[in-house]
Amino acid sequence: MIKKLASVGNSRCVILDRSLLDALGVAPTGKVEILVRDGTLLIRPAPIQSQGGRIVRRRRQRVC
Repeated sequence: MIKKLASVGNSRCVILDRSLLDALGVAPTGKVEILVRDGTLLIRPAPIQSQGGRIVRRRRQRVC
């Protein structure tokens, strides 16, 4: 999928369509984690803190 950058003030953003959020299992008001690895931008659901302080990742729903 190719997306065009949008302007918000002095920043640039990528708009995530509802279908992308659904595929990631992220609510429209949810949080995502953004990483850069080997020149690639990765966007994934943000880790959730459990009661014990461990980071637990939300299980992704498979979308066909």
